[in-house]
Amino acid sequence: MLTHFSCKCCHAADNNLVGELPSELFNIPIRIQLILHGNKGLTGTLPQSVGNSKLIFLELQNCNLHGTIPMEIGSNNKLDTLDLSNNTFSGTLPNELGKKMRILKLHSNNFTGNVPENYGKLKKLKKFEIFGNPLIETIPNTLCTDTQIRRIEIDCDESENSTQVCICCVCRK
Repeated sequence: MLTHFSCKCCHAADNNLVGELPSELFNIPIRIQLILHGNKGLTGTLPQSVGNSKLIFLELQNCNLHGTIPMEIGSNNKLDTLDLSNNTFSGTLPNELGKKMRILKLHSNNFTGNVPENYGKLKKLKKFEIFGNPLIETIPNTLCTDTQIRRIEIDCDESENSTQVCICCVCRK
């Protein structure tokens, strides 16, 4: 167990890490930025302990992670940035996210269903990327009116009518 961990930023991006994502990383007793993107050999799922962690920044894009986002992630009120893009996460999005969330990148996965209404309560949210998922049915207009987001890129069908999804949605080209 990592009990004497002292760095505030664990930056191991593009380091050819191989193996299961260690759950111990989410038990570090200090606020930390965890940046592990680009490690295609990193496998596994996001542990439930992400909700109790002191993570403030989590970048796991372009790895080989799968499974669902644990609902417990909504308990982490310190998390400012979450980037899980370009993996094979699936299922529906968690109903709750921490109130400090500013950047949420979930594109290029296998998420389905609706974007939860509660995401409109994330007043600090500036960036939300959800394109590249097989089926995102609706995005609440409160994401456009009640957050700092001004534009959400989505995948569109041939009609390219993005306003059917949300009022600030634009078709990704």
